[in-house]
Amino acid sequence: MENEPAAPPAPSHAAAKGLALGLGVLLLGGTALLIALLVTRESETQVRDIPRIELGEGERVVSVSSDDGVLTLLVETTTNQQRIIVLDSATGRRTEVEVHTP
Repeated sequence: MENEPAAPPAPSHAAAKGLALGLGVLLLGGTALLIALLVTRESETQVRDIPRIELGEGERVVSVSSDDGVLTLLVETTTNQQRIIVLDSATGRRTEVEVHTP
């Protein structure tokens, strides 16, 4: 028993620990960068200021429709004259059209 071979030296885990530490730092740094980009970016879906809709005396909104960020209003006066107001939320553009009925 005196002639038993010596036990191999214990393997060093320094390389594995260094790799794990490096990957952890990269993961935390990447997460922090992603959060910073999400918080500071300007949203493309952000609604711009829509022009005010001012109704004259006796006017009322008869119908409202919305589709793909475009709001359409049908406004009618007390004398049954009508106009259509179209508001585009993407561009902020307002279009108004008089409706002529026979």
